[in-house]
Amino acid sequence: LSPVCLGSLRRAATANYMTFRLRYENVIASTDQEIVTPLNVERSDRPTSDRVGHVDAEHNRVICAEALERSSKIADTISGSDLSRARQVVYDCIKRIQTSVSAKDEACLDLVTELRAALDGPKDRITSA
Repeated sequence: LSPVCLGSLRRAATANYMTFRLRYENVIASTDQEIVTPLNVERSDRPTSDRVGHVDAEHNRVICAEALERSSKIADTISGSDLSRARQVVYDCIKRIQTSVSAKDEACLDLVTELRAALDGPKDRITSA
């Protein structure tokens, strides 16, 4: 995946943001070939809030990975034994996924299962003197 930041448009329009060029050797025809296609984005003049299910599921995968990374960093920097902040990041991610458009998607259900399993790993350290 390659993130692309799209510029804003003041009115509804179709904009060409970039062009993809694929060069390859066609073994069957014994020639070098090229496919060039633009990335056109059509924008309406009304905001839309409905996200397509598979796009939302992919978004959930990304926020899951980010939450696990952020939680791990928090846990690594804690000087005491309280991991509640690190766990809260994971709890918040579970809640976001469960309230998303694609919450019932099999991949999203698996993400929630993985996040819950991650919560079983880190436990507060109990020290005794």
